[in-house]
Amino acid sequence: MELLYQLRCLGYAEIGDAIWFPNLYFNALVKMNKITGKIEALEKFTDYNIRCRFLFSTAVSIEGYLVFIPNESREIISYHVLTGRYHSVSLDYKMTGKESTLFGNACVYNQYVYMFPTRSRCVVRYDVKSNSIRYLDCGIAAALRDVPSEETCFIMQYEMIDGKIYLPFSCINAIAVFDPDRETMDIKYLTIKGGCTTISGYKGKLYLASAGENRIYECDKQDLSIFSYPCPETPCAEASLYSYSAVIGEKIFFFPFSGGMILSMDAKTKEIREEYEIQNNGHEVGSVYYVGRSGERFLAITAENESFSQLCYENGKMRLIPFYGQDCQYNRKTISEYLLKHLFNEIQYEEEESLEECINLISAADISVEYNQRENCGSTIYNRLCDYRKGCVL
Repeated sequence: MELLYQLRCLGYAEIGDAIWFPNLYFNALVKMNKITGKIEALEKFTDYNIRCRFLFSTAVSIEGYLVFIPNESREIISYHVLTGRYHSVSLDYKMTGKESTLFGNACVYNQYVYMFPTRSRCVVRYDVKSNSIRYLDCGIAAALRDVPSEETCFIMQYEMIDGKIYLPFSCINAIAVFDPDRETMDIKYLTIKGGCTTISGYKGKLYLASAGENRIYECDKQDLSIFSYPCPETPCAEASLYSYSAVIGEKIFFFPFSGGMILSMDAKTKEIREEYEIQNNGHEVGSVYYVGRSGERFLAITAENESFSQLCYENGKMRLIPFYGQDCQYNRKTISEYLLKHLFNEIQYEEEESLEECINLISAADISVEYNQRENCGSTIYNRLCDYRKGCVL
């Protein structure tokens, strides 16, 4: 139940004072004011049940549109911010493959959105003006010919360097360099083990977090020579899995997908140190879903917490602080009302599972049951919901 109130995404788009993102844990396009922290709008992606999870990974902004990058969805959806109109185009199974978690991230370049595969086996180019798709193989399918289809290709991070897009393969020992002007990809094989999950460029070097070992690689961008640096020992085998990295000053920071500890590497001395352990409200280690630059700092979306947080590195110390004064009770009520509305619309008459969902939502926020909802959910469920609000035993 608590997952419903943990607004989560694998990326977001900033437009003015608003953050827009497709929520992971239920079907919703969320608009949140990044100053007040309040949800300003919740909209349902049509043709999908309200309970659908992980429909889209992230949103990007281009030409007045938001474009949503498919995760479990089998279509690309764009949304015109001013008119509120949606457009969609279906993906071809023959080109993308049938695995879920299709695309984890995307890059806007000129009028196109380039979507990079997680379990798909091609790059997809989306033209927002014509609402059309082009599939770019770029040699990915051939490079992954012997890799099982359920293995991930690229995780989430890429780095734009000198007009080219650098992506680390997580399943083979290589990086991809995509040229958006020519729409070609050069796959460069590295003398490493287990692939990589993050990439950051700094002064002619590429810094990569290993996907298979607890270490960081420094790769020369020109000759691809590799230096390997072990990370501090951790009690958890998964603690070496990192989802994002970022350059702050002369340090490269690595943010954990599991394990909780943010690491830094000094580009001069090569010293690797533990900077900050991310914890949830129960003081358990947390994971990072997304880290994006917002102004001069980084906005972090972490697991098991209701609010987004701001990562600040000042005076040699990393801090994780609320991005704004988020009104969690207001947002809980807004989410509960939104979910109740659509549950009532989709409910199957007298369905006990739906009754329990509705009761849980009502109990989580101070919500009244409107009489006009009776037609949607059936008289028995309606009466029992009213009894619950009166404090009666069901």
